Amino acid sequence: LIIVIVLIITCFGFFTYKYYQSTKLDHKNWERFIKDFHYSIDQSISQIDYMLSDDFKNEEIGDDVRSLENNLLRDYYIIKHASDFIDSSLYYSTFLRDAPRIIYGVNSIDGETNLPPLDEDGKLSTDEKSLLRTLQRQLTQAKDKMQLNQTDKVNSDLSTKEMNKIIENHLSNNYAAMYQNAYK
Repeated sequence: LIIVIVLIITCFGFFTYKYYQSTKLDHKNWERFIKDFHYSIDQSISQIDYMLSDDFKNEEIGDDVRSLENNLLRDYYIIKHASDFIDSSLYYSTFLRDAPRIIYGVNSIDGETNLPPLDEDGKLSTDEKSLLRTLQRQLTQAKDKMQLNQTDKVNSDLSTKEMNKIIENHLSNNYAAMYQNAYK
């Protein structure tokens, strides 16, 4: 009887320790996701900052447009993979999935919205800059909400619920809504 009790206590201790390790690893993965996502969004914002700056050379627009597309897709895949592999209750952002589409222009069925790709004429027009500013504003708002008290330090203790609120409030527009916001 004592051997059975010792065996039960040992098994209970072993499984409790394994559960603790698993929970600790899940928390570490979540923190890593928050930091990676924040950094990735920051890289996208930096690319847009450069494209809107006076230092931007229109001769390089094709390379910079592709770089922006890659940054936006990386943002999308980070959050999508976090939803798939870390926490399935995390929303993934259709805005980040669709944002690269703005780079290639829009041709609406009604003919009212016809915007060329950003690099079609080799320079950024006023409308294209407005669109980039709108994208930049939405990304910056999301990034700011992921920081501690308006510092540059990432709040890695955000809960899934808080992260979903950030996604819902700042990263949920589709690209058509982004065009509308840019051209108000």
